[in-house]
Amino acid sequence: MSKVKLYGMLGSPNVFKVALALEEKGVSYEHDADIMGDDFAKSSRWGLMPALEIDGVHRAESLALLEWIDEA
Repeated sequence: MSKVKLYGMLGSPNVFKVALALEEKGVSYEHDADIMGDDFAKSSRWGLMPALEIDGVHRAESLALLEWIDEA
């Protein structure tokens, strides 16, 4: 993985567990807590946290993100 951006507030348990999984796997990532911005809207079509942008590809839903992180 080259460029990873995590969207959501770390106070959310789902965002926190995705951030923790990224850190456990040694993935460097950028964090963006602005869930009202256009970038977040592109990543989460339903407006739910967390969302990830990975090399320009947008993904959402915490369990799917955890599985993707584990397999990548």
